[in-house]
Amino acid sequence: MDPLVFSMMGTPRSKGRPRATVRGSFATLYTDAETRKYEASVGKIGKAAMTGRQPFTGALSVSLRFRFEPAASLSKRARAALLSGEAPYIGVKDLDTLAK
Repeated sequence: MDPLVFSMMGTPRSKGRPRATVRGSFATLYTDAETRKYEASVGKIGKAAMTGRQPFTGALSVSLRFRFEPAASLSKRARAALLSGEAPYIGVKDLDTLAK
């Protein structure tokens, strides 16, 4: 079976933590609006990429690649090293929440 490949432009967004609100004596959990919007855009692009294909069956393998803009606070030397691939990106983004 041919692999399904698609990409998105823009800054990757981590899965937001669930928010909680209390109405009456019940707590309700919800996902923040920015996370819902980002998840919907990923779903829309994935659905478009699947157009005309049969659903996948069996075991799957997923490969993700995230690209980040180096922080503006970096020195010119550190920024150049990141952009050239000499230095790896070491940031605060959590791979687990990005993959979600």
